[in-house]
Amino acid sequence: MTSPNFADFFSEKFAVTPRDIRKCNKLRYNVYVKQQQFEPPNKEKVERDALDAQAFHTLITLSNGSSLATARLLKDDMPVYDYIDHQLLPHPDECLELSRFCCDQQKLRKVIRTLSRKGEKYRNQARQIKKLAYLISPAIMRQCFAKAKELNRPYLVGITESRFIARLENEHFDIKRLGDPVKYHGIRQGFIIDIEGTLQKMNENDAHLKDFMANTAKES
Repeated sequence: MTSPNFADFFSEKFAVTPRDIRKCNKLRYNVYVKQQQFEPPNKEKVERDALDAQAFHTLITLSNGSSLATARLLKDDMPVYDYIDHQLLPHPDECLELSRFCCDQQKLRKVIRTLSRKGEKYRNQARQIKKLAYLISPAIMRQCFAKAKELNRPYLVGITESRFIARLENEHFDIKRLGDPVKYHGIRQGFIIDIEGTLQKMNENDAHLKDFMANTAKES
């Protein structure tokens, strides 16, 4: 039996239609508002701001179309430059800002539990989804890398939680912390990711992950 592929159970693309962008906004609401209480609830049950209109939105869904993970890339108006010393950042023409990166782990666990309670065929699907779930974040990042390369931007920058930076460090991303932590939706840390440097580090430490990152999935 061949090993399962990420694309057997997950789909990835950039959200370009109003419907798909709304899926991203609703997903962000579930994570940032309902689960983490970063922002107050609202009647629309979407998390969005003025920057969404100029952003590129990634979207990871399960094979049944259920939204699971998202992130956005900012090209022009990048808030990171308001919080991090410009001397630590590349020129704006050399980077995209990565933000609103989230995965609905509660939904993922619920899907796995639901499938596990059904027949053996579905229990096997649950096992494969659980096995491949570690690739969700790299799948978002490879879409971001592809967009950055398309726009000739060799770096991704942003502000995030230190634990997210540590996670990417453990996955062999060439990511560096910038300056001291800042107050931005709590205490956050500025960062920069070198795209080519990441692929080189992965090639040295995890060739399988490097191949996954280098082979951008076709949009579905």
